Amino acid sequence: MLLGSRFFVYLSFLISLSLNFGICSEWMPTVLHSSRNLNSIKTLSCLPSDRVLSLNLCCNQTTSGKHSATDEQPHCPELSQSNKTPISWGAIEGRGRKFYGFRPTGCNAQTEVGGAGSPLTVITASLSKRNTQSVEWLTDYHQARAEALRVKKDLLIHFSVATDDWRQRRFITETAAQPDVSRLLSEFVCVRLPMHYTITVDDQQQVLLRLPDFEILQRHGGLAVVDLSDPVSTTHGQVTAGLPFIKPNYYVTAFESPSSVRTLLGLPPGTLAERMMIYAIRMHPEAPRSTTGVLSPILRKAASDHSHRQARLERQGHQQWQSRFEQIWAQIGGKPPVEICAESWPDEPLLTACLGCVDAWRQSAGHWKSVAGSHPLYAFSIHRGRNRIWYATGIFGG
Repeated sequence: MLLGSRFFVYLSFLISLSLNFGICSEWMPTVLHSSRNLNSIKTLSCLPSDRVLSLNLCCNQTTSGKHSATDEQPHCPELSQSNKTPISWGAIEGRGRKFYGFRPTGCNAQTEVGGAGSPLTVITASLSKRNTQSVEWLTDYHQARAEALRVKKDLLIHFSVATDDWRQRRFITETAAQPDVSRLLSEFVCVRLPMHYTITVDDQQQVLLRLPDFEILQRHGGLAVVDLSDPVSTTHGQVTAGLPFIKPNYYVTAFESPSSVRTLLGLPPGTLAERMMIYAIRMHPEAPRSTTGVLSPILRKAASDHSHRQARLERQGHQQWQSRFEQIWAQIGGKPPVEICAESWPDEPLLTACLGCVDAWRQSAGHWKSVAGSHPLYAFSIHRGRNRIWYATGIFGG
């Protein structure tokens, strides 16, 4: 028993040496375990949020489990469901040593880590190398656009408010500093502009944010993606995604949060309508799997055509589905196609309408079975009618 305890202490020391040479830079432990209360825990924003760890911490009850973090407040199924204890990344300090892992927020830590009779036990110390990319934020729109065209990358515009807005500050200091978000940002040419930034359009100075292309931002600060990576794309030069930094609605987390921005930056290519519908699906807390397959060009056209059809008729429904079903199935083969539809409330902005349509599908067991399930092929679209109502379509099959 004594030999085993010394072994774990020795292993802990070796891991500590590894960490002290690369804290927040190259190497991070991915699995830790402790059966003691902790002396000092400091949350570090530079730690990755996508690591998986296993901790057994004394916090009212002993709980051990696998925790997968998807946001700035990682989720622990066992703890959060049993006693509603949130989990946070932290650095555990004691006797000059540091270890990293999750910890239940609010635990009363009294025992010194590494002290007599209370060694920090490392069960597994799987180390993974991180690649962090430094992101350069340009400040001139024309320069950034020219650079994006030159390197064939999409342009990411951050419209930043002049006042000290806490959502803007959170994106800059917390979200953009997350290593995985930073890696995604490095795939774009990034530019940060004030909300009143003007450009010349038809020999007149106009505020860039107020142009129709940026309607997705609802005249608020936030993020907008402009497709400049593929000169032959049908969406080349268009805004294809956006997040206004405003109070969220329906089920979505804060738009400026790491999980939200991470989802936006990882969307597949497509139109603004298609991508915002996929964003709304992927942001649902129940993690529906309908967008994990292949985004089919055939189903994309079918979904877009039907959303336009509903909008033109100003009526939600599966109009002409029998003939369309046969045509689609003949083209994709495999599983027969399934179609779902929804409509928004009048006068809702695009992003709100997308979230609302997904929320409406959640209220129907039949619709949600299609949205939550996995499909080889999928597509989503949404279009607004003259009655100011958005009509959404999802089609699956293959």
